Amino acid sequence: MDDLIDLKRIRHLVILADELSFSRAATLARLSQTAFSRSIQALERDLNLRLFDRTTRSVQLTAAGRQLLVRARALLDMADNLTVEADDLATAEGGELKFGASLMVSSGVLHDVMNTLRSRSPAARLDIVVNHGQHLCQLLVD
Repeated sequence: MDDLIDLKRIRHLVILADELSFSRAATLARLSQTAFSRSIQALERDLNLRLFDRTTRSVQLTAAGRQLLVRARALLDMADNLTVEADDLATAEGGELKFGASLMVSSGVLHDVMNTLRSRSPAARLDIVVNHGQHLCQLLVD
């Protein structure tokens, strides 16, 4: 098995699993049926595993294909999320901001600060820890 996983081929696996038709799946992937079939064959060769049972009239996932399909969907979701996050970071619209606030601050200005941060960077993820100053200092050290 190759160390690299080709996400296009993984996407083709998911499309074919959803459609159970090479012609419909190839259309959705914007490929010829021959090119799409070669992509699936290459993925099976790379994984050293048969993912689909094929006849002249039907396509079905193998047991191994059903098991890997769950992971394939998760992998594609993670790749899509990575792309969105990278775009957010590139445009300074997102990312993650972690900070701590004392109990006194949390009951006062924290609400206004949060609203300002959300309005300026709506895609940013905010992680706020509210606790005593001594505990917050220890979290910084850790």
